[in-house]
Amino acid sequence: MSDATEPEDVSESTEANIPEQLRAAADHFSTEGAEAKYTVREILSWFGKQRRGANITDRVSSALASLGLDTKPDFRAVHLDASVVLTEREEVVRAELDDPTTRVSRLSTADFRSSPGDLVAVRSEDSVERAVTLMLLHDFSQLPVLAGPRQAKGVVSWKSLATRVSQGLALGDTTSVGEVMDTAFSTVRLDDSILEAVEFIVRDDFVLVSDATKGGEITGIVTTADLSELFRDLATPFLLLGEIENHLRGLLDGLFKPSELAAAQKKDPGERTERSPAPELRLTDLTFGAYQQLVGKPSYWSRLGLSLDRKEFLAHLDRVRETRNAVMHFDPDRLDEGSIEQLHQFSGLLRRLREVRPNR
Repeated sequence: MSDATEPEDVSESTEANIPEQLRAAADHFSTEGAEAKYTVREILSWFGKQRRGANITDRVSSALASLGLDTKPDFRAVHLDASVVLTEREEVVRAELDDPTTRVSRLSTADFRSSPGDLVAVRSEDSVERAVTLMLLHDFSQLPVLAGPRQAKGVVSWKSLATRVSQGLALGDTTSVGEVMDTAFSTVRLDDSILEAVEFIVRDDFVLVSDATKGGEITGIVTTADLSELFRDLATPFLLLGEIENHLRGLLDGLFKPSELAAAQKKDPGERTERSPAPELRLTDLTFGAYQQLVGKPSYWSRLGLSLDRKEFLAHLDRVRETRNAVMHFDPDRLDEGSIEQLHQFSGLLRRLREVRPNR
């Protein structure tokens, strides 16, 4: 379910609704001056949320502002599990904070500084054996070759190794990474658009990621595998929700008069338009909330001919609606595994029901 609309008196409502965890973190910052780290996911949990959306990010920002605080880096611009620290708020208008562009920094592999581990990399003087060992251990296809404090010098990969072997180079225990690395590679910045970076990732199989505010130091590496995971996470909820709506229409098809469909549409709390429903309203014209209205009415439920617990069915249907709201409002963070599994389960239930029902 989407977040409720905030009251008009923002200052008063914000002050009254600051989570105790945030107050404690603010007190710790003000008294100790310590930069304690908190993940974005942890901060959201203080507000009873798991993902970022327009309403919740506004609530968090307002709460921080009321305490004279901000986060560094900005909690809206980094991965959900990235760590941020509280800082004193600078009264500067930053238009980029309102930019809805999805940045490379949202990918977990783009910035290893915010993760418990470190960037897995080698240096040119390291042996090929060490590079191969690291790639096998981590199941990586390539490693950045660094010089100095995280400056990129090249990339060693299975492809670069195979190329050298095909040219007659024997790889022995004395062969260095510098002899087999590729010095031509693409780099994108943390604040670049993911969509703009896709071209380079697809072309080269990977890109190195740099932080322009730190002299271009390398912070991570994004590969085609990361892109596949990202687009799978984005596409899966849409596909499952599409299946669920189609299955629902299949169960409801032919059971209701146009006037009953119109009444259900009118009673849908999410239907905010004042226009009169079309006299020959079809099932495909209905909102998801209208489907709930049809299924939720006891006299209508009996028409479905289902020997199922109605309350349990409706409870799961409502959870699907809440997930649908989050997805259709384009919340920038991926759904949690529990929500995805719930969509799988409900879609599977509807599919099995349609398989065993006689054709009408």
